[in-house]
Amino acid sequence: MKLWLVIARKDLLQAVHNRYFIGVLIFSLLISAGLSIFEFDLPTSEENVLQQVDFQTLMFSLAAFSPFALISAFVVPMMMVEEKEWQTIRFLLVSPASIVDVIAGKTFAGIVFCLATSGIGIIFSGEAASGLSVGSLAVLALGSVLFTGVGLLSTSFCRTSLQANTWAGIPLIVLFFGLIGELLPRGSELTELAKFIPAHSASVLLRMSLNGSLNMEELAIDAIYLAAWIAAIYSLTIWSYRHTVHD
Repeated sequence: MKLWLVIARKDLLQAVHNRYFIGVLIFSLLISAGLSIFEFDLPTSEENVLQQVDFQTLMFSLAAFSPFALISAFVVPMMMVEEKEWQTIRFLLVSPASIVDVIAGKTFAGIVFCLATSGIGIIFSGEAASGLSVGSLAVLALGSVLFTGVGLLSTSFCRTSLQANTWAGIPLIVLFFGLIGELLPRGSELTELAKFIPAHSASVLLRMSLNGSLNMEELAIDAIYLAAWIAAIYSLTIWSYRHTVHD
């Protein structure tokens, strides 16, 4: 078995027996379910129907991605910080495993956690979920990679659980702001600022795949922008851990 899969399997098994993880899991499922069944009714007209569909797909996007933020803020950082606290990361690195194997294993475990918790939002989302396609699932997978990477990067300099709990949530708040940016008044400075946050691109891609309004130019721009952010985040994460773990 690949070394990174061994590391991922260890983290998955440990998390299942961790009360802290179970608590975060239940809380994220409740938020996801609550957002996904949110109703928004307007008087019947062509314009109102379109506005209602847009709002429902936006709420579905929030329901799908909200668990990612919670898992990446409270679960993913602990997987790495606990290795530092228990000094097990040094044992991993003197084994055949490299820091890339460690990051890959943690990332895979984080993706599994994110997609598993997001599933409940999809189940409760009713009609919005009927538009799910292979493209939608691919966007969710990319989103989970993004959020997990940010969770790992945010605690690359942390040595204790207290430090991780203090700092890990800050970058995830920024990502979540990107998701809710379109709930703000259109044309406002905050709305325009949210468009530069990679989570916004993931949300736009998901909604385009759900309502069938695929604009190939916009699709390409958002996909490239999201992929570039993911590549940069993981490159910085690997570089950061290589320098902090050996200090």
